[in-house]
Amino acid sequence: MKAGLILLLLLKLAAGPPKSLPPVTFHSAFPGPEWRQAARKHGIDPLLLYAVAIRESGRNVGKDQVAPWPYALHFNGSKVAFYANSKKEAEQLLKLALPITENVDVGLAQVNWKSHKDKVNRPHDLLDPKTNLEVASQILAEALASTKDQELGVGRYNSWNDKKARRYGKEVLILYRAIKEAVKGG
Repeated sequence: MKAGLILLLLLKLAAGPPKSLPPVTFHSAFPGPEWRQAARKHGIDPLLLYAVAIRESGRNVGKDQVAPWPYALHFNGSKVAFYANSKKEAEQLLKLALPITENVDVGLAQVNWKSHKDKVNRPHDLLDPKTNLEVASQILAEALASTKDQELGVGRYNSWNDKKARRYGKEVLILYRAIKEAVKGG
């Protein structure tokens, strides 16, 4: 089963990188009203949500520019990540992969379908940026509420194993502080 997924993904990778990045207007607002709305609904700083998304699906989008990618997919069992060029392409990859594995991280904030399928109707729903950010904000709020330790709480967005959570939380908080400083200075 996993061999089939790996083969599928290797074939896709063999096709080579896209000739150019498609225009994605969603990234033009930093972090934009969608980010603020989703984050504030759950009591999260939108910049923290943005830092999580950068850590999860960050992709070079220009010289010295990194942005979360709405069509990112990560197949955990095979440790293969994909940055589909369009929603349609990401949907096709999901359709092919889901019979093999449900352990797939989807979209801007890489929401894990297997762990959070109760929060959406279909895995493809997580390719919608607003839906993805809403679910991610809910997960992050629950993780932060689980402890008074911010680093551990942020880390639990990714893993409830304390060692893994601490490492992840530290990485995200470094990004978060850098983003806050850039926004303050800009």
